[in-house]
Amino acid sequence: MKTIEENLEILNKIKLICDENDIEEDDMEIYEEALYEIAIIGNLNIIENLCEILDEKINVLLPLMDDIIENIFYISKNNNNLEEGIYIFLSNAYKITLNGNRLFKKFNKMSLVSQEVYQAYLSAIKRLDKKNLEILFLILNEIENDKYCSEVCRDKINFIKNMNLNN
Repeated sequence: MKTIEENLEILNKIKLICDENDIEEDDMEIYEEALYEIAIIGNLNIIENLCEILDEKINVLLPLMDDIIENIFYISKNNNNLEEGIYIFLSNAYKITLNGNRLFKKFNKMSLVSQEVYQAYLSAIKRLDKKNLEILFLILNEIENDKYCSEVCRDKINFIKNMNLNN
């Protein structure tokens, strides 16, 4: 098993390769393996690094970018601190939304849907600074205005908008 640093280097190299050309099947397998190893041995400190890798402009890697989102939840739960993992992710909103607006939106949708995650999500939101809160509210508005947004989801978003966030 490789170290976290070695696996992050693999993810970044493959991302650069994909930015220039199509990805080889072998590269895809190497990427998946590196991501799997990070999920197994990663701690909360790795989440910020994973946020920097997120990039939806590389179409061939989109399914793997979705896996990164799921791994952030997995790592957070595996380290018994879902709130902190969510907070780290949301605190990197300005970085993520540069190249991964859809991915940031997906993370937030997933957080709204799961009751277990939602409670940690609310606690994490209370800790955000003003800049990241503004980005989050823009994304929540997009989610709320989506024709596929459920009434339950809209109610949760309205609850968040009405929280007393003194940042």
